[in-house]
Amino acid sequence: MNILQKMQLHEPEYSKSETKVYHFLKENFEKVETLTITRIATNSHTSTSAVLRFCQILGYKGFKDFSLRCYQLYSSKAKRRK
Repeated sequence: MNILQKMQLHEPEYSKSETKVYHFLKENFEKVETLTITRIATNSHTSTSAVLRFCQILGYKGFKDFSLRCYQLYSSKAKRRK
């Protein structure tokens, strides 16, 4: 299961703020590796705590682990397209 599928699977567990984070990340997944936790919080109209909780719901220790995994998934998809 990739991270996008995992995000969708956990959707019923998200609070209102975490749902905003989910929708922002789903729409901007290709940019995740360049975004900071603060930028995601600002753009999703939430707090950095909401972003951190979102990452932890998915089973990551924190935002850095989540961001790294997103980058790995996105770059592997990009390589396959070439």
